Amino acid sequence: MSSVDKSTFESTRLRVVATSHTKIKRISATSITNVPPSQKQAQAVEYRDALPAVMVNRKEISLWTILKSCIGKDLTKITFPVALNEPISMIQRLSEYMEYSFLLEKAARADNPVDRLEYVCGFVTSALSANWMRPGKPFNAILGETYELVRPEMGFRFLGEQVSHHPPVTAIHADGAGYDFHGSIAPGLSFWGKSVDVTPKGTLVVDLHKYSETYSWQNVNCYVHNILMGELWMELHGNVNLTCNRNEMRATLSFKQAGWSSKDLHFVEGFIYNGKLVTRLEC
Repeated sequence: MSSVDKSTFESTRLRVVATSHTKIKRISATSITNVPPSQKQAQAVEYRDALPAVMVNRKEISLWTILKSCIGKDLTKITFPVALNEPISMIQRLSEYMEYSFLLEKAARADNPVDRLEYVCGFVTSALSANWMRPGKPFNAILGETYELVRPEMGFRFLGEQVSHHPPVTAIHADGAGYDFHGSIAPGLSFWGKSVDVTPKGTLVVDLHKYSETYSWQNVNCYVHNILMGELWMELHGNVNLTCNRNEMRATLSFKQAGWSSKDLHFVEGFIYNGKLVTRLEC
């Protein structure tokens, strides 16, 4: 998927990488660790880690011909050549949020509230890492379409449903050891001549069962530059504010703008507060 010519799926993670043909990785039930016996499957599980089709070369498509009349418009309402899409649906793309689900398991077990919020902040940041070098747009799912991903070796189950077609809105829910993750995403795309702005409207929520805590936030905006000429590059820019329903704990994650020197490209600075500043995070 992404911007590569050939598409593959990593078997031990949820990210897509390049390869040339379809492979099947067999995982025996005895190799599944850190999963309760009731969740272990009696037979071997097969996962596809590559797609059977090769991506079309996007360099053969003139974006200017398509976009010259679209400046300032919502791109979700404009028809594009299929080659500009990733060969997955939006619901499948959102399942990649769970790539670092172990951070939520650690948050669910942590006794210190600051540690719990730090793990949740790590999950929020890591979930956005799947956007790296992936300017392709997933297909909009049809109304009522669902997608389920069960990964017993990673300890979670994910389910998503397209609850609105125009505007596109996807509802997701995942559960694991001691936590639930759920919310909705309504992505908006706007073209501004040289760049595309992706605005992921909607609220995401993590529930930690042991402490009856609920953390909520909205994702940061994504910008894709050099749409018409030059090398495509992406940046996440803006603030993500996390709040907890049980106490005064809150966090702010600041995704820095690249600037003319690109010094702060992909730099994230975070602050955790409990009435006053408690700790500072950066990555």
